[in-house]
Amino acid sequence: REGEGGGGGGEPLAQALAGVLSEQQLAESERQILADKAAKGAAAVESAAASLASHDETVARSRAEFDGHAATSAELQAKLAASRPRAEALEAEAARLGEEQRAAAAKLEEGVAARSGGSMNERLRALMEAKRSGSIPGLVGGLGS
Repeated sequence: REGEGGGGGGEPLAQALAGVLSEQQLAESERQILADKAAKGAAAVESAAASLASHDETVARSRAEFDGHAATSAELQAKLAASRPRAEALEAEAARLGEEQRAAAAKLEEGVAARSGGSMNERLRALMEAKRSGSIPGLVGGLGS
């Protein structure tokens, strides 16, 4: 009976030991799961840090490029402002030349109308003379029939 009693007393101990071993395995599984999660979290943090560094470099390059464009834009604005008086002077010159051309065309028409009574040869000679004298500045080359 002592063997039975001794065997009976070992059974609760075996059950307790099995319970402890089961809890230990459960704790080990949970520890492994948490370790995996921690490793994945560390990898994600590392990846995010690399991505942030890449974005910081891109922002720095973009700022430098923007500053370069701003300087170029300011330079071009200054050149544009400096060229405005020249453009205005050229526009005024073009208007003056246009007026001269209209006046010369009117003189030509007057001369042709005044001499229209003569032959074609006489009109041609009159035009050539006006060309030589410079009273018709826009006439270039010889006049043919």
